[in-house]
Amino acid sequence: MKCLGGAGKSISGESSKDREAEAHTECNSGSCEGTNREAVDFLNLLTFDFHGSWQKVTGHVSPFLQGKENSKSSSYCNVDYAVRYWRSKGAPTEKLIMGIPTYGRSFTLSSKTGISVPVSGPGLPIPFTQKAGLLAYSEICTFTPGATTERIVEQEVPYSYEGNQWAGYDDEQSIITKDQYLKNNKLGGAMIWAVDLDDFSGLFCNQKKTYPLIGTVKAKLSSGN
Repeated sequence: MKCLGGAGKSISGESSKDREAEAHTECNSGSCEGTNREAVDFLNLLTFDFHGSWQKVTGHVSPFLQGKENSKSSSYCNVDYAVRYWRSKGAPTEKLIMGIPTYGRSFTLSSKTGISVPVSGPGLPIPFTQKAGLLAYSEICTFTPGATTERIVEQEVPYSYEGNQWAGYDDEQSIITKDQYLKNNKLGGAMIWAVDLDDFSGLFCNQKKTYPLIGTVKAKLSSGN
C-alpha cells in the first residue's frame, strides 16, 4: 500500500499477517485516499529526516515544533505538525507511534553558522558510520566535547558546530520533551531509528551506561507522569 499524505506526509507499508503500516513523514504535498485506518494495528510516524544534507541550508533532523526560520512548505517539517496532521485525517491517536532518531544529520557550512544558513554539502564522515552527512549518537558524543552546542529554543532541540562542521540531533533533554508530548497526547508509543546508532557500548558518551537515548525513552514512558 502506498499513498501520499496531504501537506507533507507520505505513507508506505506492506501487508503482513500483523497488518502493519508504516507512516513516513517527508514534507511533500499530496493527499492520502483510501487508507483503511481500521485495517492496521499501528502507524509508525518517521518523524525524522525533516532536514539533511540534500538541502542547501542547515536544518534539524527532527525538530519538535515549527521554527521561526521555517516558512511555506518547511513549516510542515516538525514532529508536532506530523502528529496533528494524522490526527486531523482521522488516524486513531492510540495507533500513532512517534519516531525518534538516535542519529544526527550534519552539514559542511559555507561560511557562518546557525539555522537555515548556506552549506556546501554534507558533513564529513566519521570512522564509525563512515557516512557523509550522518552521525550516530555515539559519534555525536565524540564531536560535541570540542564543539559549541546551542539549543533551537522554539524547536526545543540541540545542534553543535565546530569550524565548518554542523550537526543537529536529539539528546536526552529533547527526548524527554518529545516523550512528555507523546504521553500528554495519548499516542500509542515510540519507535526508534535505530538501535545500533545509540551508544550501545556505553564507551562514547562518558555516561557509564549503554543506550542513553533509548534508555531515556524507556524511562520516561515507564514513569507515571
